[in-house]
Amino acid sequence: MRKTGISFFILALTLLIGCALFKKPAPPIALTIDSPEILLKKIRESNNRVTSLRALAKIQLNIPEGNSRFSEVVIAQEPGRIRMEILSFFGHLVALLVTDSSRLQALFINEGCLYEGAATTYNLSQFLPVPLPPEEIVALLLGKVSLIDFDTTNLELRQENNQYILKLTSLSGWKIQRLWIDPVYFRIIRSEIYTPEDITLLSAEFLDFNDLNGVWFPSNIFIQIPSETIEVKLKYRSLELNPALDLSLFSITPPPGITLVELD
Repeated sequence: MRKTGISFFILALTLLIGCALFKKPAPPIALTIDSPEILLKKIRESNNRVTSLRALAKIQLNIPEGNSRFSEVVIAQEPGRIRMEILSFFGHLVALLVTDSSRLQALFINEGCLYEGAATTYNLSQFLPVPLPPEEIVALLLGKVSLIDFDTTNLELRQENNQYILKLTSLSGWKIQRLWIDPVYFRIIRSEIYTPEDITLLSAEFLDFNDLNGVWFPSNIFIQIPSETIEVKLKYRSLELNPALDLSLFSITPPPGITLVELD
């Protein structure tokens, strides 16, 4: 009798697990927008709800020189202000990078050096693994992407898997951007920039969205630059959206004994 009871329990548990694993798919969302221009307007309205951010981030970096994991404090503000505090395993400041979108400063405590120069893509790439201008880096940190300069006559819109997919073609025609857009909050879920030969230049994926004070925002960001064999995975914690930020956060006063190094 006991054996029968145990068998019945196992059968019931199996059925429950089966029900959990084989739930009916969610019903399709009504995708009513058929105009690329209207969808772009919705995207811009959604993007405008996030202009700054302060968070603790876990970073996983995969580059040709090797792989690494570290924590950092990330502060970002449009259009191109960035502050990144690299922390040691014990939470001590190891390095500090700031830009006010025109001037770049990078302080390395152990080296005793402060690097300064224009916030160009090249100078930023000496310290950040993503060779992009500060405005585009800020956009990614804020859960957005910069749009290429596109020709409005070359917009293509389609619907697939409960998402809008928008294709932009640059004015020159040598660059294409494809966007996957959430149909409820109009947040960009994924972006790919590639050439007409289908060579991917930059891809960004935004994952694990949550409602933060009425803003649908990703807690995980995955960036790839295949041509440079670069992958960056960023996971936010203690996330604060649209904080009031003092401009002094985006400049460094050299501590005593620090050597100043000018960047080209």
